[in-house]
Amino acid sequence: MYIWTTKTLAVDLKRRRLDETEKLKYYIAYMTLLTIAFGLGTLMPVGSTGVSIPTLIMSLIINIGGIIICFNTNKEYDGLDFIERSILFGLPIMIRISVILLVTDVLLVIATRYYPHLFNFLNSSIFDYLMTVTLMSLYYLFLWKAFTNLPVGDNRIVKQLSNKRFKHKKEKKEE
Repeated sequence: MYIWTTKTLAVDLKRRRLDETEKLKYYIAYMTLLTIAFGLGTLMPVGSTGVSIPTLIMSLIINIGGIIICFNTNKEYDGLDFIERSILFGLPIMIRISVILLVTDVLLVIATRYYPHLFNFLNSSIFDYLMTVTLMSLYYLFLWKAFTNLPVGDNRIVKQLSNKRFKHKKEKKEE
């Protein structure tokens, strides 16, 4: 894994030297660092309550676990294009999550009009933890479901063609 330089990584990508498992390592590392960065950013003592350490740890567990479960589900299908599919499936899933969040927010605003003491709970780290865990779990549930919805067929042919293409180009480059 290249952790600093992108030039050599670009060459390896161009020459198709990274298999799906190697790409998975990059994806997990990226999502882990992204989660930590957001968590650390919100731990700053300015304005908001920030993310608690348990929320950050649970976010990491859900991210890594969700990615691995979805990767294995994709592997059962044909094992190809995991990151591309994750990103493409991610857009409609994030739209769904945003709608769920919007509806939840509206309901909470209405609830606080009748029960003003709810503000204390809504501003608590427990509420933040529950919302984070729920939304992240929903995201990976929807993503897993999207991978299970890939059309069923004889995926061995797709896999064989892909492997031949990969091997053919690799052999050609070595000449």
